[in-house]
Amino acid sequence: MANEAAGTRPSHHPELRQQYEMKLRWIVLAAACTLALAVLIHAAVYLVFRVEESGEAERDADRRLSGVRGEPSLPPSPRLQGVPGLSPSLPREDLEALRAREAERLGSYGPADAGGFVRIPIERAMDLLLEKGIPAVQKEWDGR
Repeated sequence: MANEAAGTRPSHHPELRQQYEMKLRWIVLAAACTLALAVLIHAAVYLVFRVEESGEAERDADRRLSGVRGEPSLPPSPRLQGVPGLSPSLPREDLEALRAREAERLGSYGPADAGGFVRIPIERAMDLLLEKGIPAVQKEWDGR
């Protein structure tokens, strides 16, 4: 008991001691192998990126030799509205212009978009509809 109080262990009890002791050199060897592998992986990744970067530079050089010269053109329609330099008008102005075009089209005579038809003013179309009535559509009903 006196030995246990002093912090020493009795030698006649082997179960109280660690049976397997790891050698320090194996720990150092494992750490060195891990470090070497990490350095090797980093070097390989660096080389892959360098090769890809040089290939990209060659592809960029080919793009610079294209026949497109001069000022950059505007992007294709539809463009952003209300952004200076991209659209000449504001959304409100575009909507007003659209409504004016539609009102002019609904109130005038002219050829329709579909071939063989004409466009008449909407007021005249309503008057004709009142005079002639709505044509009845005959539909066969099959009972379903």
